[in-house]
Amino acid sequence: MTAKNAREGIEREIDTRTRPRYRVSAIVSTYASAAYLRGCIDDLVTQTLYGRGELEIIVIDSASPENEWSILSELARRLPNLRAVRTRERESLYASWNRAILEARGEFLTNANADDRHRPDAFKLMVAALDAHPDVSLVYGNSYYSITPNETWANNPRDRRFLTQRYFAPSLLLYFFFGPQPMWRREIHDRVGLFNPDYRAAGDWEFALRFARRERALHIEDELGLYLVHEGAISHRDGTMARENRRILETFHTPEMVESLYAGEGVSPDS
Repeated sequence: MTAKNAREGIEREIDTRTRPRYRVSAIVSTYASAAYLRGCIDDLVTQTLYGRGELEIIVIDSASPENEWSILSELARRLPNLRAVRTRERESLYASWNRAILEARGEFLTNANADDRHRPDAFKLMVAALDAHPDVSLVYGNSYYSITPNETWANNPRDRRFLTQRYFAPSLLLYFFFGPQPMWRREIHDRVGLFNPDYRAAGDWEFALRFARRERALHIEDELGLYLVHEGAISHRDGTMARENRRILETFHTPEMVESLYAGEGVSPDS
């Protein structure tokens, strides 16, 4: 997808942005998730950076059969720094993310899943980490599990932690560990490319492996958000995740990839 052909797929659009540049662009993709969308936007509006005018919210309504567009139209009447696009046809999650990336004006990007929620200063902490480590292209942290739809950070008991590991690139050959709410520099897409739109569930893992060939990440040892566990999540639907995971393993589990990732960590793969 390019900026030019992305325009061809738009059915409707909203733009209440007030600035040419932002520190952060929060990317939201919605399809049949109207029950979560208002809570998702409310969650983003409570971010410290939004209050400072440093956060834009980009929502891609992927031809949803539900009333997301009505919700967005209502919110746009009172919220600045909102960009919303409805596509003519349904797209994969990662095609929607790519569309949002091309729309983004932020220095940093983060995916804001419609059913997950954030600590109010999460984006502020991630931006601070990226500013403090110019050699790092992506940061990620821990989360708490939630089993209650639209539960806020304030209402979560915060007694079940979703822990992620410190960054060690070769571990990405085994599993994806950036968690549900990473933040990365927009410029890396010039080097790594966009997400693969052919994936439906595991495209973030495939992207992470391409990322690891040339970029560095940093683990923030703190809880930054809530991850909702429910059967409707893409990761729980049919056998798509398992099939795509096998495809990734077949593509990236090569001697050359193993050697490259270990070398990037200063470790001989033979040691």
